[in-house]
Amino acid sequence: MTKPLRRSRIAPPVYQPKPFARQYFLLLLVGAAVALGLYLGLSYAQGVRPVSSTFDAQQSTARIELLKLALASTAGIAAIAGLYVAYRKQRNDEAGAVREQDRVFTERFSAAAELLESEKAAVRLAGLNALARLADDSLRDRATCLETICAYLRLPFEIPEYSTERFSISNGNPLPGTWELGDRQHWKDAEEWEVRRSALTLITERLKPANTSIFWEGARVDLRGAVLIELDLSGCRIESDFDAGNSFVVTNRGGVVWRDLVAEKTMVFIGATFACGLIIEESHIQERIYFHTTRFLSPVTFARTRFTEHLSLSAADISQLEFEDVELVSCA
Repeated sequence: MTKPLRRSRIAPPVYQPKPFARQYFLLLLVGAAVALGLYLGLSYAQGVRPVSSTFDAQQSTARIELLKLALASTAGIAAIAGLYVAYRKQRNDEAGAVREQDRVFTERFSAAAELLESEKAAVRLAGLNALARLADDSLRDRATCLETICAYLRLPFEIPEYSTERFSISNGNPLPGTWELGDRQHWKDAEEWEVRRSALTLITERLKPANTSIFWEGARVDLRGAVLIELDLSGCRIESDFDAGNSFVVTNRGGVVWRDLVAEKTMVFIGATFACGLIIEESHIQERIYFHTTRFLSPVTFARTRFTEHLSLSAADISQLEFEDVELVSCA
């Protein structure tokens, strides 16, 4: 099979402290300058000579008191220096934790990506599961893992020759009908069929808020041109763009049923082919959904669903279309 390309990952900037000796020396200079300036200023204000070549008990006592006051004022500078040292230590610890997180992510991600290159379907499936678990564990790296799984699904996958009519023959052999494409025995690589079905399930299960421990909030899904086996969006909440343009959707259940789907962002199926039926029911499509030039090889039904924005069916090839208790703002 074609090996997937690994997606480059850009890490966020890590804290880089300035040279400690220079910064600390500057703080000492500032402290000394403040103390000297305060001593000279108070001396001038109170008429005390800062330095004298002759002994004067009263002047000497006043100078000592002013010197004590000036030195005491530097305690604030010392406290600031202490806070600066503690701040640097905290930031260094945080930067170290980020670097350690990067190291662990790189190791886990690289190990999972290597599994995707295996000739064995079980090993590739293990790699996809490893990526999904890594995305569950790391919110920061979730988009990278999701994009890698989507990129795997976008890799070319040969679709068997099929017929929309019963008892069609090609080269003396009966062609499977569209209603049979959901059965993996009709596909050249039945094991890869199962891997891709499982990979898609890994994504859709994490788009369901009911799965609180693994829900991927705000996940952006790019499945353009992919073969989508059993695309089950029931109970999903689409919080970012969902693009399945030019995809090929099949199922072994006669049709895909999307129930309780909430789409808060645009969904795109432009140019896609549904080699099965489609039912969207009891759902709320809050943003635009595009089925422009989409080909449906089985009936399509929209039931008890609210479309807050535009439903695009322009130039779609639909054998049978039904609306049942649907609220539409616009449809074309």
